[in-house]
Amino acid sequence: MNFHEYPADEKRFSRFYFAICSEINKEVTMRVVGLISGGKDSIFNLMQCKAQGHELVALANLYPDDEREEMDSYMYQTVGHVGIELIATALDLPLYRRKTKGVCVQDGSVYTPDQADEVEDLYSLLEEVKVVEKVDAVASGAILSDYQRCRVENVCGRLQLTSLSYLWRRNQTELLQEMIDSGMEAIVIKVAALGLDPEKHLGKSIREIQGHMMKLKESFGVNVCGEGGEYETFTLDCPLFKYRIVVADKRIVTTSGDVGYIVFEKLALESKSPEEMKDLMPRDLSYKSYDYEDLPISEVIQRTQEEFEYPPKTRSSSRNSVRWMWLPQIHGRGSCSKDGAEDAMEALRKMSENLGNFTLRDIIAVNIFVKDMKDFAEINKIYSANFNFPNPPSRACVETNLPEGLWIILDVLVAVTADPSIPKDCIHVQGVSHWAPSNIGPYSQGKLCGDIATISGQIGLIPGSMTLPPDGNFPTECKLSLRNADCVIRALDSHRSLRDVSYAICYLSHSNLIPRAMEQWQTLSSRAIVDYVVVPCLPRNAQIENYLLSK
Repeated sequence: MNFHEYPADEKRFSRFYFAICSEINKEVTMRVVGLISGGKDSIFNLMQCKAQGHELVALANLYPDDEREEMDSYMYQTVGHVGIELIATALDLPLYRRKTKGVCVQDGSVYTPDQADEVEDLYSLLEEVKVVEKVDAVASGAILSDYQRCRVENVCGRLQLTSLSYLWRRNQTELLQEMIDSGMEAIVIKVAALGLDPEKHLGKSIREIQGHMMKLKESFGVNVCGEGGEYETFTLDCPLFKYRIVVADKRIVTTSGDVGYIVFEKLALESKSPEEMKDLMPRDLSYKSYDYEDLPISEVIQRTQEEFEYPPKTRSSSRNSVRWMWLPQIHGRGSCSKDGAEDAMEALRKMSENLGNFTLRDIIAVNIFVKDMKDFAEINKIYSANFNFPNPPSRACVETNLPEGLWIILDVLVAVTADPSIPKDCIHVQGVSHWAPSNIGPYSQGKLCGDIATISGQIGLIPGSMTLPPDGNFPTECKLSLRNADCVIRALDSHRSLRDVSYAICYLSHSNLIPRAMEQWQTLSSRAIVDYVVVPCLPRNAQIENYLLSK
């Protein structure tokens, strides 16, 4: 284990000095539009938004353009759409609706705008809401669907809105129990899975169906919350509702096999008692306490692993089929930072042409060293224009002492393979959740190619609020940094964890923090080579940041 200290008056260059540039730590309250289907997930996510201190100002919903009762869509739940207006009344919020044909043109893991795709209906709807309601964020109930998540994030990115997905990757068994415990009343209105019978299970509450879903999970591995389309729900009541929804009349439609759904013939609103109206949010739904000061790091990691889901992915080990290239110290010179950034990117493009067989999309990690962090915004414009594609490289950026006329240095890691069987993956989650910090720029949290994974530097942010622990609590901040890194590693490969890290750089704001950081790392891993580097300043004035390499 190595130790390095860079005094504030001697910002020496190091290719291993990684830090993400960001704003000063602060918690932000946003005006939120809830993208709702009527189901339990989207409504419970609104409760999470409220618990985080955000202001719910509007609701948005898409429904079939021919007003049919139920429509197959990769993106939207439409069964039960006739009850959406009553949910808006129960929440006392304005409702914005738009028709959709539910046509999927692009079904891949990455989405690019296509006017014929159903995603563009969502864009038009949220564009209207943003103009009228001046919203900052969109709440959606995605739990495990990357397909839905990346499309919502795509729309939010284009509209410069923040995606709030507080249910993302949550353990579904635990999540369903939390919904029930919160006082939510939701009923099953569609079933479409082996083991679910329209005659038996339609109309059952989530409390009534919970035990049966647990048995199906044990027998067949189904999603307890129905995230795989096993069932859909409609919310009749929750602590946010000012009125309770009552099903006065309904009928059941059976299509084929085990598929069936409810059609609401008549719904009504029922007033709540004064006692029920005293506190619309009687329970603390801020998810988990992040007071990890006295909790051993091994227990923090264990609890976090249990709280989130990481479905296994099929992997093949083919390291020898990957051509790795390390391109260090690509210099960017000029009369200003903008010229320097353009010079560096031009040099990188020429390298790809001269070396052959790799493009910017083959880059999995970029380390940026700038002369002055005040110039980063200008530099980032040039960088973003060149890496303006889905799943960009992981990235780190730091200010360092560079000679006159040299504005930027890039260190680049490239992984090239023509073999489609080589496992390649990326974690590029832009929505705010309780899982791990969202990315705040044109980079990914982690990239994997073959057996090698790189994780962008992780500071001790509380993911749900994107803030550091209060009062400069270093033990909590240190454990959160490691916890966040572990979450990203597991999302890339569910068989990996911090114990599989080969190399790490632990950046610290002061040398007296080294012993405590070292203690945490030694508890977690005996095989990782860890460099402890003391630097003048870390992102958001954090005290610790961990950059990881796993293989």
